[in-house]
Amino acid sequence: FESGILYCQVHDLYWYECSGHPVRFYGIVMIIVLVLLGLYFLLNVYNLAWLFLPSFGKLRRIMAAYKKTTANQAWDGELGQFYYNNRDVQLLLNLLASSSGLSGPLRSLALIDRDFHLACLPELVSCHGADKFVVNIKIKEGSLLDHLNTMSGVRVSFLLEVEGETASFSSKSERCFEATLENSSIQTKSLMIRTLVNGKIMASNSFLIPATED
Repeated sequence: FESGILYCQVHDLYWYECSGHPVRFYGIVMIIVLVLLGLYFLLNVYNLAWLFLPSFGKLRRIMAAYKKTTANQAWDGELGQFYYNNRDVQLLLNLLASSSGLSGPLRSLALIDRDFHLACLPELVSCHGADKFVVNIKIKEGSLLDHLNTMSGVRVSFLLEVEGETASFSSKSERCFEATLENSSIQTKSLMIRTLVNGKIMASNSFLIPATED
C-alpha cells in the first residue's frame, strides 16, 4: 500500500504491476471496517454478558436482593412462578427496565405478589398535628426499599395523599421521612402513601390513621 503499486496475478501465470489505484482511500476504508467490526464484536460480548450475568441488570439485582431479604420463601409462590422460574418473563421485564425504567416492571410484580407489594412500601410511624397534619414514615433497615434507596441511579421518594390533598415526603434522617399538610382537620380514618422510583409510581397502599396526637 505504501508504494502505490498493486501486484496482480493473472491466470496463475503472469504478474502485473497495477498503479493508479486510490491506495490511501482503500486504507481508510479498511481501518473504518476494522473499527466497526471491533465495535460490533464488543456489543455482542456485552449482550451475552447482559443475558447471562445478573449483575448487569438493575432489575435482576433488585430481585436477587429481595430473594435474600425474604425469610418466608415468598419466591416459591406466585412471584416464583411468574418471575424467578420463568426466564422469558425475566428477559422481557429486564428489557422493559432498560428501556423505560424500573417503575413499570416493579409495579407489575407488585400487582402480582402481595408480599412484594408490601415490601415496596414504607412503615407508617406516626401521625400528629395541631396547626398542621404531620405524617412520619421510615424504611426498614435491610429491606427491599432500603436496597433500592442505596442503589446508584435510583431515586426513591414518597407521596402522601389525604382527602384529595397531597404532599411529598422529605428526608429527616437516613431512613426516616416526614410530610406535612396545612389542613389539620383531617376527618378520614385512612391515608394513602405512594412509593415512587425515579419520579414514577411503583406501589401504593392505604394506611389506617392511628390516634392523632396533638
